[in-house]
Amino acid sequence: MAKILEYLKTQQKICIVVSHDMRFVTENFDRIVVMANGHILLDGAPKEVFSNPQVLKEAFVTPPPITDLAQKLGWETTILSISEFIEELKKRVQ
Repeated sequence: MAKILEYLKTQQKICIVVSHDMRFVTENFDRIVVMANGHILLDGAPKEVFSNPQVLKEAFVTPPPITDLAQKLGWETTILSISEFIEELKKRVQ
């Protein structure tokens, strides 16, 4: 699906996807809209959206596993990828 989305972007097409796979969403989209009960709760860039765990919980949206881990560790930085996690970890152990 990622290859199809990439192709459609090169054709300047708008792509709207409904998904509960937040890792896929963060890897492939610059804008995320979180909805619940017919209302938009969040609308923004992935880092902005996933920095609101309470609102995500209200919408029954689970953040990507690496984001969830960083939040459970108490990190204030919103982490969206393994490479970001490693970079943040390096800063913390120095």
